[in-house]
Amino acid sequence: MNKTKIKATAFIMTSFIIGTVILGCGKSNDNDKNQIIPDNEQNSTSDITGDTNETKLDYYRDTINSLEDEILALKEQNYVDTREYQLQIEKLEAEIEKLSQSLSGSSDDDNSDNTNNPGGNTDIDNIADDKEDPERVFTYKVENGNAVITGYTGKKSNVTVPSEIAGYKVAKIGENAFSSSSVEEITLSQGISELDWFAFAGCYSLKSISIPTSVTSVGYGAFDGCQNTVTIICTKGSYIEAYAASWGMKYTFS
Repeated sequence: MNKTKIKATAFIMTSFIIGTVILGCGKSNDNDKNQIIPDNEQNSTSDITGDTNETKLDYYRDTINSLEDEILALKEQNYVDTREYQLQIEKLEAEIEKLSQSLSGSSDDDNSDNTNNPGGNTDIDNIADDKEDPERVFTYKVENGNAVITGYTGKKSNVTVPSEIAGYKVAKIGENAFSSSSVEEITLSQGISELDWFAFAGCYSLKSISIPTSVTSVGYGAFDGCQNTVTIICTKGSYIEAYAASWGMKYTFS
């Protein structure tokens, strides 16, 4: 066999082998493409994906709940802190008010010790009670530039009517001003000049009333209902002494 035939034969054999290999690979790829995946393998893949999504959702939910709890705790703590702050402020303000009242009471005591009393009567000018503000416990009206006491709203049994209130001189105890009051002792300050009708009527608890020399007029029934039980404290030779004697009332001198 010559060389030309040998080369031709070798070329044919080589081409045949290469073609066979190529065809085999093509069929193998087609078979792979057409291969059916079992149902159990498909479900397994789907389950893995679903589990992953549900896990993420659970994580988000847990995180949100945790953050909400933290916010609630902060709000509660802020409320507690704010309330404690308010209570502390209220406590301090109450203490300041208490000290201020004590200071005011001390000042009133000093003023009462230095009160000038030329008439010889118990007269605490401008002070109704060491713990009561006259403008709060006495009601009044203004007539001819002077104050007229129209009532008493305080709780004390021993009351002093001031000679001045809210800048006005007290000139009169008005009609029925103390009517049916439970007051036991009353002191009228120097400067008051008149007791109006029924000013102290029905004061069944009234034991004594100190009336200054400035009082020169007593209205009808001023002591109606208590004239037999009350003792008038007055100055000897004063108008009030004559008044008490004329009505048969008990009186004594200051």
